[in-house]
Amino acid sequence: MRSLLLSFCFLLLIISSATHGQELYEKYASLPIMENLSLSPDGNKLAAIYNTPNGPQVVLMDFPSVEFTPLVQLKKARDRIEYVVWSGNRYLIVALSYPEYSTGDYFRINRLYRIDLETKETRELTDKRFS
Repeated sequence: MRSLLLSFCFLLLIISSATHGQELYEKYASLPIMENLSLSPDGNKLAAIYNTPNGPQVVLMDFPSVEFTPLVQLKKARDRIEYVVWSGNRYLIVALSYPEYSTGDYFRINRLYRIDLETKETRELTDKRFS
């Protein structure tokens, strides 16, 4: 009887640890909702990378509000937004990367873009001669 009780307790322990392991996997395998939050120099705006099921996007929020405006949405799932940084209060610098295949290997190509927050105009800052 005692060995049956010990076997039952051991079985419960295994089942609970497997369930706990699955919860940990789901928690750590998913991307955070927001990442790389960056406060503007004047402290009035907050830029961040917002991870959606359709891919990441750069969003802008008036601080301390939680409502945001999407600025950039990536078209391909394999592309990444690496980081977002401010250049004064008017411009936002966004680093993007995408995979490239050459001579039997994959590597990432990085591009820098500037977003003018007043006109919403986007301009590539990376000189293609140095690619």
